[in-house]
Amino acid sequence: MAGLNEKVTELAPNLSEPLIQVAEAIEKLRFGMIQLTVHEGKLVQLEITEKRRFT
Repeated sequence: MAGLNEKVTELAPNLSEPLIQVAEAIEKLRFGMIQLTVHEGKLVQLEITEKRRFT
């Protein structure tokens, strides 16, 4: 994941931590939903809903 962290920091140093958190959530999630909440143009909340299905 170090490569992604460096790339994000390079592209958007002020947004690096929120973008890293979003990227990590996407990488870990197999099935589900990620919801971002934005207030006045800033990411303030990240919600992850994971679905587990049994067959």
